[in-house]
Amino acid sequence: MKKDSKKLFFIAIIAFISFLITFAYVFYLYGAYGEIGELIFEFIFPIYYFVLTIVALVMMHGVIITKRPYIVMSILSIGLMLVMWIIYICVTVTQKNSAMLSGDILWFPIVLTVLSLIMSLCYISLIIDIVKVDKKIKKEQSDK
Repeated sequence: MKKDSKKLFFIAIIAFISFLITFAYVFYLYGAYGEIGELIFEFIFPIYYFVLTIVALVMMHGVIITKRPYIVMSILSIGLMLVMWIIYICVTVTQKNSAMLSGDILWFPIVLTVLSLIMSLCYISLIIDIVKVDKKIKKEQSDK
């Protein structure tokens, strides 16, 4: 289980880095626009990544022997970014706005997508570890 704790700690670090990036970006936008009312939707990302950090830390200190929590967290860690990209593509296609394609706007979702993908892949590696242990236990039981 020590190997699992190291992976979960790595996931927590990645989620916390994502939280810091999104939190800083929201307050950068607040400084640029000066009105918090326009940025309420932007606060979803810092809250989301903070929750992912807390869940990874809780999972690190608990003993999890099933695959289900890791599957759910793998889907959740990449799910919001996939929804965000679908919305972005739909808006870009319908608006035909060239400003949506500028590098100033795209660095933020690209960085978050990469970090979310890393978290999801780490959860998948934890699932694979559990499957390997299950196969090993079943093989040992069948040999007896």
